[in-house]
Amino acid sequence: MTPEDKAFAREALQRGWMTVEQIERCRVVAEENSKALREIAGTYGYLPRPPARSSSGVFAAALIGALVIFVAGSAAVLIHARRESRRQELVAARLHSELMAQPLPAPTPDGTREAIEAEQRLRSGRAALRFVAENSKTLSDIDRLNRLEEAVGDFTAYLEYRPTYAPVLYDRARAFDMLGRLREALADYEAAAAADARHADMLRPRIAELRQVLRR
Repeated sequence: MTPEDKAFAREALQRGWMTVEQIERCRVVAEENSKALREIAGTYGYLPRPPARSSSGVFAAALIGALVIFVAGSAAVLIHARRESRRQELVAARLHSELMAQPLPAPTPDGTREAIEAEQRLRSGRAALRFVAENSKTLSDIDRLNRLEEAVGDFTAYLEYRPTYAPVLYDRARAFDMLGRLREALADYEAAAAADARHADMLRPRIAELRQVLRR
């Protein structure tokens, strides 16, 4: 026998797969057919077979694998969505801060009454809007409504002086939005985005939401 056949014979005896007589019978057949002893032993069915997996076990394994892939994919999508939502919130907060901190336009060189009054109305409107936002939990509904209506009036007066000034269009849109006057809010949001493309990223999500609500 070849060294490989001898090693297999020892293993078969030690593991109890075959008896000496069975090994001898397979050896004769192997030599006659120029085959390995292990191969002939397998042909005669002497070698142990690996345990067969039941169909239910295969199905369960496949189902578990599919669930793992689904959960991993869902988690990745959710993480991406949360990151994107957070990114949009940060962008919106930054741009809003820039809008609110933007210096008020100076009066015209000759200091006309129109320019001065417009600036005063804008300051008043922004103060009212900021007060409502900062005290929303303590204001009564009537007080909140009155202050927002005053803010709308102030912003409208300013926009008569400077109709396409994006920050004030945005301010009035927020006031309309807080009053529930959604069509007017949408019109001002769209006008602000059109007047200054830098505000488009901040305004786009709210514009899309209002369009969807108003289509219902």
